[in-house]
Amino acid sequence: MSTAAVPIPKAAGRVLVRGSARHRLLVGAVAAIAAVVGILVPVVVTDFELGRLSQVAAYAVALLGLNIVTGMSGQISLGHAAFFGVGAYTTAILAGDHGWPFFATIPVSAAIGALVGLVVGIPALRLKGMYLAIVTLALGTAVPIYLQGHSSAWLGAGSASGVRASFRWTKPDWLLLDVSAAGWKYLVLLAIAVVVFLLVAQVLRSRVGRGLLYISSGERTAAVSGVWTAGTKIGAFVVSSMLAAVGGSMYMLVVPIVTPQSIGFSLTLLFLTAMIIGGKSSVAGAVVGAFFMVYLPPMSSQLVLGIPGLQSLTAHVGLVSNIVYGALLLLCVFFLPRGVVPAAARLARRFVVVIPAGGELPAASGARTRRPAPPAPDADAAPRTPEEIHS
Repeated sequence: MSTAAVPIPKAAGRVLVRGSARHRLLVGAVAAIAAVVGILVPVVVTDFELGRLSQVAAYAVALLGLNIVTGMSGQISLGHAAFFGVGAYTTAILAGDHGWPFFATIPVSAAIGALVGLVVGIPALRLKGMYLAIVTLALGTAVPIYLQGHSSAWLGAGSASGVRASFRWTKPDWLLLDVSAAGWKYLVLLAIAVVVFLLVAQVLRSRVGRGLLYISSGERTAAVSGVWTAGTKIGAFVVSSMLAAVGGSMYMLVVPIVTPQSIGFSLTLLFLTAMIIGGKSSVAGAVVGAFFMVYLPPMSSQLVLGIPGLQSLTAHVGLVSNIVYGALLLLCVFFLPRGVVPAAARLARRFVVVIPAGGELPAASGARTRRPAPPAPDADAAPRTPEEIHS
């Protein structure tokens, strides 16, 4: 019996098997280059840019939490800025009023954020869609109002105008790099962000992470697959709120003041747009979205100010800047509906395709396999009777 040979896909020469020596070498090289660049950044850039990069690290950790609860588990959360404010206020109070060091405030912020996420996550078991969005929206709008009007009893007399945090921050003697205090802050926040991202990425590769993806496709499907839907949904809110609180604490090291206005609903909208731009179901999308949060608004303002004659036509340059900012967001959503990171991943698959060990080449890589052709009839064989065909 003769069969047609299955063609070898054109992408086979650039396929990497996950966990193989070539794959580990590539991942290690990329990680080493990223680590060297990240460490050398404070040596070559100004303190102003270091401040903005430090904000990127803080926002990235908070965005990672929103990606987990909304992008991966499919639960709508419109109160993420309130969780961010929990961590910021915790660090500000402990450091400003009680003299705590910065590192000691982060575990407390994470614990309080996880507790708040647990309180919000329990109603999420009964609520879905718009109903859950309304509950989280109420939380996001009520927290700033309460902090501005009725919090002086436990936040101090200046709570409505903001709570400040002061840190004694100097470069340690063991650090060999010649960096400023801003550079040392950047390195610390970068290290915290890297640790958080590595831990979350490891968890998402486990059964828990697969359970989140099952829930986003349907709770009944997840339950049939053996996923504990109730615990996974509550856990998503707990982890999301905890990461947002840690991001708020990190932010206080860069901008040592938090006000009710700074954690309002506008910040939640900024988180949501950044999540969509970066890629809602991607861990790396949180980093890209954080860069957009920090750099896109001033870039739109500079673009407006660079247009000749615009300042003479209108006195509301800031309003025009917001319009340009919205237009840029619409362009990103229109041309990159799944986000920047998934689009970059599709582009990268044209050059390198990573498949699991023992897996097959994905269809998205452009490789197509053909089924073996049926055996050719034997001309010397005797014709078969109808009874032989149907037997």
